[in-house]
Amino acid sequence: MKPSLLMCSGRCGVRWHSPSMSWQVILGDQLTAADLVPIFNGFLKDLDEVRIGVLKHLYDFLKLLHADKRREYLYQLQEFMVTDNSRNWRFRYELAEQLILIIELYSHYDVYDYLRQIALTLCSDKVSEVRWISVQTGCRDPPEAVCMWSW
Repeated sequence: MKPSLLMCSGRCGVRWHSPSMSWQVILGDQLTAADLVPIFNGFLKDLDEVRIGVLKHLYDFLKLLHADKRREYLYQLQEFMVTDNSRNWRFRYELAEQLILIIELYSHYDVYDYLRQIALTLCSDKVSEVRWISVQTGCRDPPEAVCMWSW
């Protein structure tokens, strides 16, 4: 998507992210799902250099959505496992970091049915940093102390 084609009616901030030169949408409370969803969906289909910006703000984006709309993205999260370059371990690392945050946005059933498999796949990654952070997705800190591995 070319910068000149991105219009947000002056209500969202867009910045150029160097050195990877990707676009990142900076989310704010005032934005509505109707404004964000089409832009976000377009970025999901872009190059990895753009998708990493989307991924870094995945939790922020999902928490702005109503639960029903948020649940629709469960099916698309698996798409983050596919990258243009399989050696791009930082992309998988970022996905694992975001999973730690977004687990709280979904029910235990959704975590088990959709997010658990992504986390387990990341736990067996060939890069140790990805494996280490992925293990952190398995259990939440107290007081909830819910462990997805025990289901």
